[in-house]
Amino acid sequence: MIVRILETLLQRTLRNVWFGIALLVLIATYIAIGSGLPGVREYFELDEVAFFNAWPFRVLMILLVATLVTVTLERIPFTPTRWGAWIVHVGIVSLVFGGFWHYRYKVEGSTLILQNQTVNHYFDRWERALYVQVPGQMARAPLPGFPRFNAYDAALGNGSALNKFAGLNPVTSGASPQSAGEMAGVKDLRFAVVGYWPYADIRQRLVDRAGGGVGYSLVGPPHPGEDPHDLMLLAGALRYSRTSLHEIELEHRALADPAELSAVAVAASRFHTLNVKLPGFEQSLVLDVGREYRLGDTGYAIVVESFDPRWQTMDKKIVPLLTLMVQTPTTKFRRQVISGSDKPTDWILAGNAGSEGAGPLGKRQTELLDNALITNYTFDDSKKLQPREGTIQYTFFSIAGTMRTTIIAAGPNVPTAVQMLDGSAATITLQSPPPASEVMMAVASGQPLPPAEQVAVEMVRKESAAVEEYVEEVPKIQRNKDDGQAGRKQVVKVRATDGAGWHEDVFVPFNEQILLMPWRGGLVSVPGVTAPVQMQLGNNYRLLPASIRLDKFEADAYGGVDIASAPMMRDFRSTITITDPRSGERVTDTVYLNNPVFYQGGDWIFFQSGWDNQQQRFTILGIGNRPGVRIMAMGCGLIVLGIFYAFYIKPIIIKANKQRALAKAGKAAQA
Repeated sequence: MIVRILETLLQRTLRNVWFGIALLVLIATYIAIGSGLPGVREYFELDEVAFFNAWPFRVLMILLVATLVTVTLERIPFTPTRWGAWIVHVGIVSLVFGGFWHYRYKVEGSTLILQNQTVNHYFDRWERALYVQVPGQMARAPLPGFPRFNAYDAALGNGSALNKFAGLNPVTSGASPQSAGEMAGVKDLRFAVVGYWPYADIRQRLVDRAGGGVGYSLVGPPHPGEDPHDLMLLAGALRYSRTSLHEIELEHRALADPAELSAVAVAASRFHTLNVKLPGFEQSLVLDVGREYRLGDTGYAIVVESFDPRWQTMDKKIVPLLTLMVQTPTTKFRRQVISGSDKPTDWILAGNAGSEGAGPLGKRQTELLDNALITNYTFDDSKKLQPREGTIQYTFFSIAGTMRTTIIAAGPNVPTAVQMLDGSAATITLQSPPPASEVMMAVASGQPLPPAEQVAVEMVRKESAAVEEYVEEVPKIQRNKDDGQAGRKQVVKVRATDGAGWHEDVFVPFNEQILLMPWRGGLVSVPGVTAPVQMQLGNNYRLLPASIRLDKFEADAYGGVDIASAPMMRDFRSTITITDPRSGERVTDTVYLNNPVFYQGGDWIFFQSGWDNQQQRFTILGIGNRPGVRIMAMGCGLIVLGIFYAFYIKPIIIKANKQRALAKAGKAAQA
């Protein structure tokens, strides 16, 4: 009975021509949907590679191969006249097997390489990872099968789809891996992804909360392409005591005693101190940028031209540098002084004797132009009022028990300003001056200073406040296709737990270049950990089959246009050196548009994917492998060979067989 059922089943399936035709129609339909209807792929959370590696497509292809093998063995005799069909069928089976191999092991990604730097890694295009950083160390937890296209959260009723991303234990790379918990000193520290949004922004709002401190909500002009949103300032909060608006840095400090504010105000007026000595004259000057100071009746005068808090010396040290214009009774020159150093640098101004080849600053001298003038400079920002990276810092001071807000504005090349505000709401005007390097070059070349940008900001103050984060999905009509494909606007909600009952949910943004771009948000305060723990969502880190060094990068614009402003580029060229980690063998080649470099016999391919259009400091190489390509190529070759055999060799064989049969029949008749 069972044998008869199986025989009937085989007769109606693998042995049935119409079943084979139906399989071909289903396969063609599947391919058409996967290639032409991305919305269907996205509904099932599958990218292109995963869609053609999914079980329905595998089942269809296995059934096709089984049907083909069954029909071939049962209906096509292995004779010379049928060898063409056998060859074609073997080619189809090879093509299917190669396709399975290709989609199972195919990887795609990219790597950013700085000029004259070497990398041995790339970031996977499709697979995500959760990165956790404790100062000085970074751990990673891969997220295979992580969703890409649909939002998931308990509030949406589908949060259970993320259950497989619970209990994550990120670890460091290398021979002796450490977990994030071990780095932070909390053994049972674990993470779970409990929410995901494919295209959203992390927003904050100030809410009333009993026991909270004074908080400020600021609304100003957004960055290009962004909607206006609140900036939060909450003193003492790990994530909200500092923020920024364009190049403007903002900080809030809560003071318990008005006397503390007086000490801060004094410090704000004494950033630059210059001790000056001349024969018979000595004076200590408190300087302001842009002012002139006459040194008694010596005939000397000093103008403070510019200040750069992050000047890089020739030995790569970052130091505060003050540029002075010195007028003596007989000449005029520039002097640059470094805080804490007794070795200033003098510059002969252009147009004076010995200034041949001088630049805008003048010509740098190895010896002092005026040994009689002794200058010792000290920069003191002990109260941390100067910006860390921007061009100006506004520090908000609130004092318990009063409604007064004191704002101190300080920057490298702006006079310190103090503003007093009373009440819970106000409109304040912030200024964003040009960077120190632009100020220095403008002063040196005699050009007017670039004007400071004026920014109007609405400020709201709450007395007992807390900051609440939330996710705001971007409407589909406003989404950028490139950002969506790259995942730049992805947001996850991560729950951190310590195994002792504590947990905290944190919204974590996506970071496209985990190793190079600064991390934003994702901070969590773990009990017992003094340093902040920070998280980012990113592409999964993978090792390359070889190390790649960028020797040179070149770009050509159409029509000889300046590269930084060119709307269209003609070509990009990356000269790279590939080093085999096992043999040490080195190969130098050039990657340019439509001309990739193949490695390991074509198993890996490196192609031009992106570049630095401002300073040409780096290139972005696309990375891909080609598993199963040779098998698929062989399958295609067999199919072509089989068809050629069937249409050209088979007729010759049939004709020869007929002639032999006729000759044999003629001999038989004569006999």
